[in-house]
Amino acid sequence: MAVSDLQLEKFQLWEWIHRNGSFPVYWKMFQPYDWANIIPSSWSWDDLYVLNETSSYDCTNFQQWNEVYAWIFLISNQSSSSVTCDITMYFDQYAWWWWQTPATSTYHWNNEYFRWQTTTTSTHTEWDETITTTNTTTYANWYAFWGWVDNDEIRPWITQYRLRLYADSRYLWEKTFSVSNISFNTTPRNAGYMRVEWAFLCYVPYCYYSWSSTTGYKHVVQYDTGYSWATGQTPWMIWIPDDSTDHHIYYVTSNWVVRRTKETYPRVPTSNVWSSRKWYIWMTPSTSSSPEAVPWYNYICYVDWWGYKRRLWPWDVD
Repeated sequence: MAVSDLQLEKFQLWEWIHRNGSFPVYWKMFQPYDWANIIPSSWSWDDLYVLNETSSYDCTNFQQWNEVYAWIFLISNQSSSSVTCDITMYFDQYAWWWWQTPATSTYHWNNEYFRWQTTTTSTHTEWDETITTTNTTTYANWYAFWGWVDNDEIRPWITQYRLRLYADSRYLWEKTFSVSNISFNTTPRNAGYMRVEWAFLCYVPYCYYSWSSTTGYKHVVQYDTGYSWATGQTPWMIWIPDDSTDHHIYYVTSNWVVRRTKETYPRVPTSNVWSSRKWYIWMTPSTSSSPEAVPWYNYICYVDWWGYKRRLWPWDVD
């Protein structure tokens, strides 16, 4: 059957995903959830939606790789035969007075298969929408994703964005939204530096998007707001604790206050190295051959007191 037999049931652009529980996306760090927790083997239309609908996102204090929006779409087959087509979602930016689509921000699903299933009579009610079927029920596919602050997606110099959904070449729907108050620094700086600036630990990794092998953009790490104590130690000191269970990086602010970062993650793959390497600290490169789980996303990496590799990035927005 034809692509025209497909019907768009949902196309939502909000802040949280609800599917087998609620998953906040807005203000979280890059790809905050395992897909297995969000896409189970079975699901119902009533239990699939997003929370906090909005078309305007305030990104005050957001850093690179903080998530901004979540979107979901669900497409059903209204015919009595199967339909196979390509589904494409385009992410557009309105810059220099015209819409443009970054090459790295198009989502494409090849040969999606929408079939018809024979069942008993059923009625589906959702808000002001009612779908009734007799001896048959439609089969639908759905997808949920999120978008984040990044130099090829949500950019500090672009405020208007759009998502467009197509089945083959047939236009289905679009959503537009605005973003405000993104102010992270995009001035290229000499890469490889880490230092304390006032109350924050900052670092400059080698950044793929700075278009240079020796420069990067400054990243500001969110600190643990529940930890601080006054000290007479020298400002700007940075250290890793002598504790196998303490997964933080500590430092002294310019006001002689000891703070620490939020808890770091195990480096992927998790590995133990020689004890002589403990407290060694470095930054991941930004290349497609990086050994990190996600290339070109840069971390502070270090070896803890126990000899295990850990990693840290800017973290969630408080």
